[in-house]
Amino acid sequence: MVLAILARTTAERGTQKLIKYVTDQMEGEPDILTALRHQPLLLRGLDGSTLHVQQAPAHGWTYEGLCAVQPESAVIGCDAFLGTSWVGSTEV
Repeated sequence: MVLAILARTTAERGTQKLIKYVTDQMEGEPDILTALRHQPLLLRGLDGSTLHVQQAPAHGWTYEGLCAVQPESAVIGCDAFLGTSWVGSTEV
């Protein structure tokens, strides 16, 4: 039953980005990504469980690179961290 719900939810979302990353920098905002760009990406479920871990690319993370990380496990809800710093969520 749970797998069927996950499959249906995944099919319904298509290319929609579930995880919203807050590392893009608009005019007047601080740059939070540069200091964290070589940290591993950790996705934690809303219950605190580890859903996904991914090492940083050799050149470090970019906003676009982070946005491309949208694993199936995110469908249940998660928070995203670079190292220990919060950088996004499905709940934003």
